[in-house]
Amino acid sequence: MNYMVLALKKRFEDYETLGILFRNFKDMMLQRTLIQRIWAIIIELFDSVLIQFGVNWEEFMQCLIQNKDQIMEQFYKTFENLFSLNSRKIA
Repeated sequence: MNYMVLALKKRFEDYETLGILFRNFKDMMLQRTLIQRIWAIIIELFDSVLIQFGVNWEEFMQCLIQNKDQIMEQFYKTFENLFSLNSRKIA
């Protein structure tokens, strides 16, 4: 099914080879998996630690959303080596 969708996309946009499309799709799926893992860690952290300090889930989520740029910047700094290794493999 993935092949059919990507082949159809290639027909309409003949700019990329199927190999590049599959690689980009794979990277997107890996990123989604990574995001799901990060959310699981956030929820586990909240359930096991933050709730004991009386942190409210809604306030916690609001804080994450309001500070998402700073959080993402810190996240990229923390995992910079992982991202640079991944981009070298793609190139």
